[in-house]
Amino acid sequence: LTGQTITLSGPRGAQGRVHFIRPDDAGRDFVVPFDLSVATQLSLPLPAVRAGRWRTELHYTWQGADCLIAGEHYLQAN
Repeated sequence: LTGQTITLSGPRGAQGRVHFIRPDDAGRDFVVPFDLSVATQLSLPLPAVRAGRWRTELHYTWQGADCLIAGEHYLQAN
């Protein structure tokens, strides 16, 4: 998959990174940093990724607190 983006929504002032984890191939894991200091929504470009199961870990800091949101997603080829 190429030319993909992910839209991130969160509280204004949150800063951190999204860690994409490929459970069956750690060599494909990657991290995308983000900064919501100006807006509460941001579209982040993704590098070329393979279709299949991915876990995400959203690590961020907001108002001095460290936060984590984790999820699992299945990306399909168009």
